[in-house]
Amino acid sequence: MNSQNSTIRDQWLAQMVAGRAIAAIAFAHLRRPKQRFWIREDGDSFVLDGALDWVTTWPLASVVLIEGYAQGRDGEQRDEIISLLIEPPKVDLTKSNLTDREDIQAGPSLALAAMGGTQTWPVAFRGFRVNGNQLVSRKPASQWLRENAVVSADANPASFGIARAAINEMASVGAATGQPAVVDSARELAAELVALRERAYQAADAASADPELAVTSIEDRTILRAAALNLNLRATSALVAASGGAAMMLSSNAQRRAREALFLLVQGQTADLRTASIAHLMP
Repeated sequence: MNSQNSTIRDQWLAQMVAGRAIAAIAFAHLRRPKQRFWIREDGDSFVLDGALDWVTTWPLASVVLIEGYAQGRDGEQRDEIISLLIEPPKVDLTKSNLTDREDIQAGPSLALAAMGGTQTWPVAFRGFRVNGNQLVSRKPASQWLRENAVVSADANPASFGIARAAINEMASVGAATGQPAVVDSARELAAELVALRERAYQAADAASADPELAVTSIEDRTILRAAALNLNLRATSALVAASGGAAMMLSSNAQRRAREALFLLVQGQTADLRTASIAHLMP
């Protein structure tokens, strides 16, 4: 836990590492051009107002790191991002799939095309008060966005894992059904995956070793991430095509791979990644 607040670090870090506490995080909204959630400082506490559309494991988490733009006394959005560690209200999921309080309305669990078992909830705050000792950090928004861009530019290893699984299954389908062209296509996709994965990991390693390069290579690494997402889409779509009508069965790995590939298009998405991803899909 990268925080100067020794109180919450001592309280939660060991429990998180040992697996005795489940931690969640909510910050995807910070990448949006228009905010719907803010954190206002009020004396020795903070007040949370607004809506978060997507908080994974909210009802299961012991603590949730919530980040938001600071709001001034007059309601104006400030160029600062505040991070707080809060404890969600306990919910007995055998009896309810929502929280309905005056200061928090959360749930029900979102019906998702992928990650359906994660208990991802929408959460809305109305004057929810958090003690000041739960502050994790506060920093200029420009700094937060720059640091986030450095990390989010790298290709997600899951893209390569899903693509590899889809390609292997595609080759098996082709061999089992007597489709040599499908086997050949799987071999070509596999070679493309190996080459792209090597480039992406080399770029990520170089950025990790050189803080200056990590900033200057954001655009190049984002392009590689978009290429990995595109390969993932093509590999999973090819598996669906090779599997035929059987791919539409919910028991089929093919439809599951395709849904996972679609999910990765939006996971950790920045404006630059969105642009690069769409560019791959255009003629």
